[in-house]
Amino acid sequence: MGTNSKEDKPQAQDSSVSQIMQAEAVIALKESAARKEESLEKRSFPWKNLFYTTLSLAALSVIFYGLPGLTGARFSPQPLRSGSYMTDSATDRCISNLWAVAAALRTGGAVPLLTCPASRKPYIITNGTVSCPDPHAHGVKKLYADKKNVMPSLEK
Repeated sequence: MGTNSKEDKPQAQDSSVSQIMQAEAVIALKESAARKEESLEKRSFPWKNLFYTTLSLAALSVIFYGLPGLTGARFSPQPLRSGSYMTDSATDRCISNLWAVAAALRTGGAVPLLTCPASRKPYIITNGTVSCPDPHAHGVKKLYADKKNVMPSLEK
């Protein structure tokens, strides 16, 4: 029996060595799989980064090109007219008043009794034409509107 017990010990050592080797092989496989997964993630990361950068630049360009419209919406627009747009606020109010009086003349409605904001004089209405009583107060030669033209005219 003495010889059998010596033979059992090497077999036990061989089985434990083989188990350790199998465990090390499994660990090595898991580590290599983890390394492969990491390398795949590293390779796809620049594409994600490029995608997010492109998306951010597109959003910034939309905002950048939309800013003039947003800032323009904050300020009151000048009334439409033919002629110069280099006018002050009193001239803009006078043109708005000319719009209202000319619209009443075109529709045949009651003409509002408005006055020029610069001279405080009533508008002159002759033959379907409404004109500012003192265009020189606005720094222009003529400021008028009529039934035929849709927009008031300003002549410097």
